[in-house]
Parts: sequence; structure tokens; C-alpha cells
Amino acid sequence: MNANSIFNLRRFLYLLRWQFATGKRNNLLSVLMLSVIYFLVILFSLFSNKYTSNEGFWITLFFILTVTPSILISGNAFALFRTKEGKIDYLTAPASNLEKYIVEFLTKYLAVWIITPLVFRITASSAFYILKWISPDATVKFFRFDFLFHSTVIESLLFIFFVAFAQSLAFAGAAAFGKQPLIKTIAFVGTIISMIICYLYVIYEVLKLNRDPFFLKYFDHNESKVFVLSLLSFSILCVFSFAFFKLKEKQIS
Repeated sequence: MNANSIFNLRRFLYLLRWQFATGKRNNLLSVLMLSVIYFLVILFSLFSNKYTSNEGFWITLFFILTVTPSILISGNAFALFRTKEGKIDYLTAPASNLEKYIVEFLTKYLAVWIITPLVFRITASSAFYILKWISPDATVKFFRFDFLFHSTVIESLLFIFFVAFAQSLAFAGAAAFGKQPLIKTIAFVGTIISMIICYLYVIYEVLKLNRDPFFLKYFDHNESKVFVLSLLSFSILCVFSFAFFKLKEKQIS
């Protein structure tokens, strides 16, 4: 197997154009619907908090309105897998597994990190100017992206990587499950989290072993954050690898 059979730029760009062409209408409708929802939620929130809104208000609103759709969109990757005919069309497309995977990653995972903040910025500005036009005495601040970066670098990275990990789980679930992938992924991850919570409850409440986890006792506070960040990075890579091999498995079967 030569490198050209694994990845060919010309073939990859053709697949990317095909993906945009076939999903152009749905993508435009999705962005439009997202914009309307953002605008209405932000406008309502601004009028409800027009004299008390501060940076914390914008930060909360931003993360709720960007993280939620990010997970939903990534959880609906590999959309052609939802039907038998679509699955056949996708798997028989003249492209390698890696090329198909990268296209899905770019359009259903990475693009969300660009589109949702951009839509939020535009709708937040529009809602702000409407609020000031109707209520000139409102004291709410104008949204700026630098509101989001008042934490330390490591804390900001931790949040970003937590979101990226949750989104990667949704993306991998879409590759693994044929129908209702997001619901099945949430159920699976929820089961794992419940088991962990039960384990911690038994350790700390039932057995009264009130000690720090063994892997943290060798680290100070900042080193613990670096450890968690490294663990998240490794977990994200593992999840993406799992998604790729599930796609490859479907191609073989």
C-alpha cells in the first residue's frame, strides 16, 4: 500500500467539495436556525439582565450557546450511516478511509469551533444594539472575546480540553453507532460516569478513605492541572483513534 492510496490531496479536495455541495442547503439552514436561536436567547437574556449584566453573564451565555450545539453537531457526524443506502454511498465513495475521516473531522468537529463563536459574536452584537436602541439607559456591557480569557492559561486550556473531549466522544459515538448515535453515546458515557461516582462514593463515604487519589499525591496544585490536561489530551487522541478504526471496520464489513 503506497502513500497515494492512503491520502491523495486531489481526491481529498474533491470529496470535500462533494460534501459541501450535497449538504449545502442543510448547512445553510442549520446556520440560519442557529443564528435565530442565538439571537432570541441573547436578546431575551439581555432584556432580563439589562441593569446587572457583566462579564460573567456573557461568559456563561457564550459557553452554554457554543458548547451545546458543538456536541450536538459532532454527535451527528457520519450522517450517511443513518440509512442503508447512505451507508453504501459513503463507503463506496472513491476515497480512502483517512480522507473520509478527515472530511468529517473538519466539517463536523473543527468547523464548529469557528462557526459557533462567529455566529455568537454577530448575534450578540445585534441583540446589544437593539437593546440600547429600545432601552438607552441599560448598563449591560458590549460582548468582547477577551472576557473569556481572564483565567490563567492552564485553567483556560483545561476548560477547552474538557469541551474538546466531550465533543470527541460525541464524534466517536456517531462513527460507532448507526442509529440515534448521540442518545446511545450519552447513555453509554452516563453509565460510565455513574459507575465512577458510585465507586468514589463507596471509597470516600462508605469506607471513609478520605485521601487524595493516589495519582495526585505526587503533584502540587499546578502539577495536578498539568496532569489532568495531559490525561485529557491522551484521551482525546484515543477517542479519535477509536472513531477512525470504527469507520475502517465499517468499510471492511
